[in-house]
Amino acid sequence: MTYCYLFEAKSIQSYLFKTGKLKDVIAASERLDVLVDDNNSVLIEVLEQLGYSHNLADKEARGEIKFLRCKGAAFFAYSNDKAPLQALRNIWTLTVLQLFPGLEFCDALVYGEDGPDKETNEPSKALQNAIKLGQQRLAADRNQAKVNLPLAPAIAEVSQRTGNAQVPTSKLARFAPKEEVEFERLDLDTDLHRQAYELMNLKHQGALQGKYSPNEQKYTYPIDLENDFDFSTEQNAHSGKQNDERKDIALVHIDGNGLGIILRKLNKALKDADESVYANAYRTFSEGLAAATQKAAQAATQLVADYGQTNNRLAMRPLVLGGDDVTLLIRADLALPWSEKFCEVFKQTSKEALASTVKVIKQYGDAEVTKDIKDYLSASGGVLFQKAGHPFTNSHHLVEGLCEKAKRLTKQIDNNVGPAALSFLRLSNTATQHVEQVIKQNVTVTLEELEKLTTALPAYLVEPHSHYPCLADLYHLFDVCTQPSTPMTMSKWRQLLTHLSLGDMAEATRIYARALTLAKGKKSELEDAFNQLSKSQNDTTWYWQQDGEWFSPLSDLMVLERFYFKPVDAVEAQ
Repeated sequence: MTYCYLFEAKSIQSYLFKTGKLKDVIAASERLDVLVDDNNSVLIEVLEQLGYSHNLADKEARGEIKFLRCKGAAFFAYSNDKAPLQALRNIWTLTVLQLFPGLEFCDALVYGEDGPDKETNEPSKALQNAIKLGQQRLAADRNQAKVNLPLAPAIAEVSQRTGNAQVPTSKLARFAPKEEVEFERLDLDTDLHRQAYELMNLKHQGALQGKYSPNEQKYTYPIDLENDFDFSTEQNAHSGKQNDERKDIALVHIDGNGLGIILRKLNKALKDADESVYANAYRTFSEGLAAATQKAAQAATQLVADYGQTNNRLAMRPLVLGGDDVTLLIRADLALPWSEKFCEVFKQTSKEALASTVKVIKQYGDAEVTKDIKDYLSASGGVLFQKAGHPFTNSHHLVEGLCEKAKRLTKQIDNNVGPAALSFLRLSNTATQHVEQVIKQNVTVTLEELEKLTTALPAYLVEPHSHYPCLADLYHLFDVCTQPSTPMTMSKWRQLLTHLSLGDMAEATRIYARALTLAKGKKSELEDAFNQLSKSQNDTTWYWQQDGEWFSPLSDLMVLERFYFKPVDAVEAQ
């Protein structure tokens, strides 16, 4: 009989952005980063207090408590005895509730025995049965309502930003200006974040930001978007834009594709393998995936070090790096290049990290398990452009929605491990609705001829694949539209968009047709660029039908006009 204890924090993005203040986001992300991931983590301290031997720091070590996974604010532990895991559960949940009162989490303590799998009736070992049952219990626990302490009844003072019960502001949390501390009511979570902000010296350092820094260089990251963040670019300086006009920032969220597929294949291949083989394979996969994500983040951050650095400070702010997830704030013109670079490098680093896992699956799995297995993972994400002064309280919901749109395109192409994709959107005002409603309000127009036309594509592939739109084709179209002799300049496209927003499709069509009539040798180049992007068989050029809906990339071209950046161009400029 084998006992397993599984713990997983959930709704981390919502927890980070709860107050909408950057200093609280920074403190919460740095605190969560040392929850389970590091040799100096909170989990290590809890295990030392328990007094049980373990293999958290060294997977080869023997111990009463062994770990299969310990990354990304989650861990799976197992033991041949229930007592160590029961003690761990008791003190660990108490610790999390004290350090992170508002953090949602789920956990499960289960046991398994050698015997047939209850669903497939195939032979399975005790540890494998326990892990499968534990994951089912975790899924069930996610739907259970949790009570957060301290409670906030009707007669209690509440935090104005979060709605949680107010607590007396601690001395360490009083680092803000006197007038802010005097009038701001803090809940317990925020107060703890403010304490950590001072104690951990997050103004100048942080374990999480070190994970993003490439080549072991010590870079600093801004903590004040209004005063410390460098928004200047060659493009802005050349066009003479004022400071307030160029304070655009992007929130990036990227998530891996195919993780669940690999884990399911691993579980099937090793369902009746020796316990040590299964545990080692699972842990190797977990640690390798975390390393692959970190390497990809560092490679992408090198772009910022090259083109967005001022006095060793980078124009970005890391927020999350755990498992196959990354979230960060970054200067707007660097957001798409950073995201593309991350996706490209992650495909390579994940291949290196998965080598041993794929080898084990092929060694132990049958033909059905090894069928169509891929030796790499991909990543898809969302990029939300907005003003730096806009609140981030709801931005994470929008960028997660954009990420889901990109992942839908990835799964549409290949439900196994599809190609990397990115979805992006620019907002000029704040929004609290679901991403689909935001898209409907901002980039969808109602027309009598087409019913509705969305002037931004749902997502773009990072690398060309078959007949699907990719970023390279969008960049090519933008280059064609910005050539001096182009028949449709960006100002004409803006004029066309204005008529579309008024529902005047006839005038929009006339503007385009008139421009092509006056074109001198550039008509075919523009049409070819549109056809290369759309891969469409329609007679129309600048808009086309896709999955029963009408789309056009005109709003995406407007985003590129404001934020287009090529690293090679920056080198030439220097």
